[in-house]
Amino acid sequence: MWWSCVMLSFSRTNGDDVMTRWLECRVSKGMFSDERTITVRHRDNSPREFLVPMDMVRGEGEQGQVQVKLVSRRDGKWAVLPTIPYKASIPVEDSGGDASVLVPE
Repeated sequence: MWWSCVMLSFSRTNGDDVMTRWLECRVSKGMFSDERTITVRHRDNSPREFLVPMDMVRGEGEQGQVQVKLVSRRDGKWAVLPTIPYKASIPVEDSGGDASVLVPE
């Protein structure tokens, strides 16, 4: 399964609840040795790739995960990816089983 991708801005001042979680994704090598490429699917099923720091991922290939900030807002839960310089965000749900892993909504 893959996740939808949108760009959002979050601020703690509006009462958002923020915590760190892991998001399942495809992980492959990045352009440089200290980064990785993660792949998620957009709502139209097209793949979206992001470069993230290597220390923010675990695993490789289809079984990879990226560390994200989970933000709970009135409009749902969002995973903020550790992309640079802008933070990409995707809608998610808790997995129900492993409280540290996120799944698509």
